[in-house]
Amino acid sequence: MSTRREQILAAVVTALNGAGKPGGVPTAARTRTTDLTPANLPASTVYPVKEEAEKANSVALNRHLLVRIEHVGLASTGVTSDQAVDPLCSWAGKALGGSRLGGLALDCIEHETTFVYEQTPSGAACRASQDFRIKYATAVNNPDSLT
Repeated sequence: MSTRREQILAAVVTALNGAGKPGGVPTAARTRTTDLTPANLPASTVYPVKEEAEKANSVALNRHLLVRIEHVGLASTGVTSDQAVDPLCSWAGKALGGSRLGGLALDCIEHETTFVYEQTPSGAACRASQDFRIKYATAVNNPDSLT
């Protein structure tokens, strides 16, 4: 059985790859298993960044999981590198914003997006790190148990 945190991360990937995903938006992955080359860009990868917990009451914790979706794209004729990743960021906001992730979460809120630009042998690239804050609750003494 996977942990509650891993179930939430899997639900994020499922939502990103779910119904309504626009054409040109790549299949999101839980982890990157290959080097990013022009042949497999644009790309979106889901990572956990950090988690904070606060006591809700004597038996429950409210947890806040910061999940990063890293979008990477290359510039092409008439499209800057940040324009290449913008549709990916937009789709993630639509797919995840306010989601309860199939009942695993209490809320999912887009937190921030950071853009980093780099010159690669294949051209100008942009890495957009889009963070979502996912709130969920567990038992005080068991991070995998619903309250």
